[in-house]
Amino acid sequence: MIQDVQRYNQIIHTALAADSLAMLKHCLSRQDEIKNGLDKISLTAERILDIQVKISHDAKRNQVLRDFGRVNPRGEYETNRKLRQGLTGLWLTQGPDFDFWYSTPGSRLWCSGIPGAGKSVLAVAMIEECLQRNAQDTRKAVAYFFCTYKNESSQHSTTILSSLCMQLEMQSESAFQILQEYHDQLFSGRDLSARPTAETLAQKLHLICACFTRTYIIVDGLDECDHRVAANVECLAKLSLLQGYDVINMALSSRDEIIIRQRLKNDFPHVEIKAHTEDLQLYVASELSERIASKQLRLRDQSLKDLIMTRLVGGAKGIFEEICEAISLEEDATTLEDDEIVEEEELLRWCSSLVRVSKSGSFNGGKTRIQFAHFTVKEYLHSLKTRNSNHEYPQLKEYAVSHEDGIDFFYFLCLRFLTMEDIERFPPTRDTTRAISCILAQRRRRTFYEPSVLTWVAYATTSKMVDRTRKLLRKLLHPSKTPAFCLGAIDFIFCHHPSSIEASSEPIKILSQVIAAVLRPEFTPLHMAAAFSMPDAC
Repeated sequence: MIQDVQRYNQIIHTALAADSLAMLKHCLSRQDEIKNGLDKISLTAERILDIQVKISHDAKRNQVLRDFGRVNPRGEYETNRKLRQGLTGLWLTQGPDFDFWYSTPGSRLWCSGIPGAGKSVLAVAMIEECLQRNAQDTRKAVAYFFCTYKNESSQHSTTILSSLCMQLEMQSESAFQILQEYHDQLFSGRDLSARPTAETLAQKLHLICACFTRTYIIVDGLDECDHRVAANVECLAKLSLLQGYDVINMALSSRDEIIIRQRLKNDFPHVEIKAHTEDLQLYVASELSERIASKQLRLRDQSLKDLIMTRLVGGAKGIFEEICEAISLEEDATTLEDDEIVEEEELLRWCSSLVRVSKSGSFNGGKTRIQFAHFTVKEYLHSLKTRNSNHEYPQLKEYAVSHEDGIDFFYFLCLRFLTMEDIERFPPTRDTTRAISCILAQRRRRTFYEPSVLTWVAYATTSKMVDRTRKLLRKLLHPSKTPAFCLGAIDFIFCHHPSSIEASSEPIKILSQVIAAVLRPEFTPLHMAAAFSMPDAC
C-alpha cells in the first residue's frame, strides 16, 4: 500500500510539473501578444500626442485669425457678387487698363465713379478675375477689403491692414510665421494694452507680401471712411510705393473726391467707372428672358422685347435708395430716422406690378434701381391727367403723373430734406471748418441729400410753387439765417465753386473760404434769394 501511495505521489508531481510547464509555455507565448499590445498602446499614445499638437497649432492660428480679422470682408464680397450679372464688367477686366495692371509688377490703379456707377460690383469682378488668373500659381495671392459707412469699424486703417494681413497669412506658412511673431509681441501678456498700429501693420504687410511672387490688393469704398479718408488713402498709397519689392499690385476704388484725387493722381493711373450700354443690355436681356421663361411676362409680339430693351436701357434712372428716403418723410415731420425709412419690400407691395427693380448689374454699384415695369405703364398714368371726369374709373386720376407735377413734387422734397431740423445750432468749437465738414459728411450719407442740395435752385425757376412749397422755401431762407440754410448754402457754393474741381486746388482751404463767406453777418438769405431770382421767398 505504501508503494502505491509513493507511486501516486510521483504521478501527481509529474502531472503538476507538466501543468506548470504548460502554463510557463503559455505565459511565454503571451509575451509576444503583450508586446504587440504595448506597441499598439504606444502608437496610439503617439497619435493622440500628434493630434494634441495639431489642435494646439490650429487653436493658435485661429486666435491669430480672430485678433487680426475682426472685420471680415467676405460678407460684402458675397453681397456684391450676387448683384453682378455674369458677363457684365468685361469692358474693365478684359480691357487694356486692367490687363496692364495685372501683368506689370508693382503697378497701381484707381477706379472712380459717381454713386450708383457700379464701383463695388466691379471691384468684385476684379477680385474674381485675379483669382481666376492665379488659379494655377500658388505663388500669387489676392487680398481685398470693402470699406462701408454702415460699419464704422471698417473705416480704420488698422482694420484694413489687419484684414489684408489675415487673408494673406492663410495662403502661406511663411506669411503666417511673420504674423504670428507680431501677434506674440502684441499679446504676450507683458503689455495687455498693446494694439497694432497702422505703421507697424504696413511694415508687416510689406514683409508678408514678399512671401509671394505677386500680391494683388483691392480696396473698395475709400470715400466711405468719413473723416479718415485722407489718412487711409495716404496709408495705402505709401504701402504700394514702398521700395525694395515690386510684388504689390494695388487697385483702389472710390468716388472721385478731391481729397482722394489729390493724393492718387500722380501715382495711380485713373479709370473712370460709368454705366456701359453693353452692361445695361446684358442685364435687361437676362431679366426679360428670365421673366418670359417663368411666365411672369407674356409677350404676344416678340418684337416688343426689343422695344422694351431699348426703352429700359435708355431710361434706367432713379436710384432706389433715393426714392425710399424721399417718400419716407411724413407730412409734418422735421427729422428722418433710419428706422423710419420705408423698406424695399413695402414699396414694392404698394406698387405691385407697376414697377420693377434691378437686383444686379455692374451699372448700379449695389444700389437697387426702380423703374416702370413697362413703358405703357408710364403712358397710361400720364394719360390720366388729360382724361375727362366721365372716365370709367375717375378715382384713378389721383394717380396721374406728368413731367410738370414731377418737377413740383421733386422740388418740394428737396426743400423738405434741406429744412429738416436735425441740427439747431453749430457745435461750439474753435475749428469751425472741421466741425461743419463732419456735419456735411453725415448729411451726405443720405442718398437723397446730394440731389436736394445741388438741384433745388434749378427747380425754383421751373416749379409752379404751390403753397406748401413756398412755405418751405421761406423757412429755408428765413431772415434768422438758420443752420439748415448755412449748411445748404455752404454745400451748394462749395460744389459749384470753380476751383473745387481743379486738380491743383486744396479742398479744405476752399471749404474754409466758403464757410467764412457764408457765416459772415453781411451774407443773408435775402442775398441768395436775390441771386437766384426767387421773389416768392421775399
